[in-house]
Amino acid sequence: MKYEIVEMKEKLVVGVQVEVDDNPQMPAIREAWEKVMFGGVYETIRNRCGAQAIGLYTDYAEKSCKFLCGAEVSENGNPELAAVAIPAGRYARFVVKATAEEMDDAVAKFWAEEMQGHPELGRLLDFDYEEYPDRETAHIFIALK
Repeated sequence: MKYEIVEMKEKLVVGVQVEVDDNPQMPAIREAWEKVMFGGVYETIRNRCGAQAIGLYTDYAEKSCKFLCGAEVSENGNPELAAVAIPAGRYARFVVKATAEEMDDAVAKFWAEEMQGHPELGRLLDFDYEEYPDRETAHIFIALK
């Protein structure tokens, strides 16, 4: 899969944060998306920048990480939600296209298969994130050294 190297500015993301273990079904991620996108949380996020939903992976450990599902905000006016700043830096940007019904599987396949095929990237393993500009497109950003 093709990618491009981009310089990104810092982003503040607010939403629901969960711990993710090595379960291949990733139930915590699915539950966070359900809560945010279909449970009404997304609509309550104040100071959103645009309409993109964001899934953010941080705090990588041997068999776990944290996942935050939410939106970019101009400033945090959401004390009841988790907030994480994605640092400015270099990222590899991949674009995944699929029907809305197939998007979950397409993104899971990207993480399971595609990322194994790019050792040349020099992945940083501290902040990776997905942006969803629409229901049929995912932009996946991989932090680089």
